[in-house]
Amino acid sequence: MRSETKPLVLVGLMVLACTAAPAAPTPNIDATVEARAKELVAEQVNNLQPNPDLGMDYLQMGLGYSGSGDWQLAIGDFTKAIELGIPSTHHSGGNPLAVAYQSRGVAYRNLGQYQRAIQDFDKAIQLDPNYAMAYYNRGVAYQNQRWDEVAIRDFDKAIQLDPDNAMAYYNRGVAYKELGRYHRAIEDYDRVI
Repeated sequence: MRSETKPLVLVGLMVLACTAAPAAPTPNIDATVEARAKELVAEQVNNLQPNPDLGMDYLQMGLGYSGSGDWQLAIGDFTKAIELGIPSTHHSGGNPLAVAYQSRGVAYRNLGQYQRAIQDFDKAIQLDPNYAMAYYNRGVAYQNQRWDEVAIRDFDKAIQLDPDNAMAYYNRGVAYKELGRYHRAIEDYDRVI
């Protein structure tokens, strides 16, 4: 073929291609790719190993929300931490699961849900019988309900475990005052000062 005829052949092929019947429809490629991506994600999720750090992450987020006074979000994260579990290797000085229960109890108490708070403090104490803050906070929950005698017992235990806990002395003094035991109340107030 001569070089002059090559462009004509190409033009002829292009015209023929443009006038030919439309190509058969192709399957929806986007739907196929999306379906395969979902399969791969599901496969990966099914093969995931439990992440021991995840419970601790939720505990930390809950503590952050507690620090900002967002009690509902804190409760959600503490609950997730409790559900996931927290290995004791992740926390120095105590049982981190007890910390999650105690912290959720504080959030419940701050929302006025005293019975739920007391249940969480009970669980924290069960997990860590030497957890002074759990006794202290349970005492405050009892005190909020005017159960001063019971509160005093928890403040006594908190003080026994942590003699430097000024708030336990102060709140025990308040409970004594409410019961008309002014001399004992003054003794506790003096320790705080």
